[in-house]
Amino acid sequence: MSDNKADDRHFTFEYAESGGLSARYLMISFDSKTNTFTYSTDISGSNLSYKPISDSYKTRTKRYIAKNDFLSLKLITLLKKRIIQSLLYSLVIAIDDKTH
Repeated sequence: MSDNKADDRHFTFEYAESGGLSARYLMISFDSKTNTFTYSTDISGSNLSYKPISDSYKTRTKRYIAKNDFLSLKLITLLKKRIIQSLLYSLVIAIDDKTH
């Protein structure tokens, strides 16, 4: 598959962290269809911020994920490396029909 073909695939990710003594909340997401990052520090989503990103940044991010074989990692591998701080961390990445 050529790099151009790979760069055209639908790509999303969502990172979230919540909990802790200070009731921390952070959500960062991206969808290649809108080419926009979404960011919020409020669980209700009342303070959503949007920022468009460049095609080159999107391409570099997808290549980094593919290069590091994130979509092939076993979940247990990720859990063993987690630092426990009474916070919940979540990262979901999808490229076309592959989600992890």
